[in-house]
Amino acid sequence: MRTGCPSAPRSPALHHATLTAHGVTGHDQADLARPYGQGAWLLFLTALFAAMAVTRSERGDAAEHMLDHDPLVR
Repeated sequence: MRTGCPSAPRSPALHHATLTAHGVTGHDQADLARPYGQGAWLLFLTALFAAMAVTRSERGDAAEHMLDHDPLVR
């Protein structure tokens, strides 16, 4: 597995160990490498697109959006 992050190889291994501890069988660590990479890519894209969608206001990023949609009022 190629990686630039020293902790990255441990993450799929930890995920596999957790699945195995909970009784999930039929998968080895190599089977999880692709879905793990896809999930990491989707998390990156979510953050990227969210940052592109937010506008800057005098009060800071996302403040205008929050005021427009008033998320604290039920």
